[in-house]
Amino acid sequence: MGKSDDLVKYISKEVATYIKTPKEERESQKTPKVKNESWSTRWFGMLPMVLGIWLRPKK
Repeated sequence: MGKSDDLVKYISKEVATYIKTPKEERESQKTPKVKNESWSTRWFGMLPMVLGIWLRPKK
């Protein structure tokens, strides 16, 4: 039961911190979005590019 109690305490602490933080400060902490990022890069990182290079036919 100790681990679940710790999890509940952690989640409640994070929610309380989120609620107390002003909206402007939360928005300034967000990472900026890249405009020309494809959905595959956003969801899977560099993996699609690496697989594309690796599976590309050799000349």
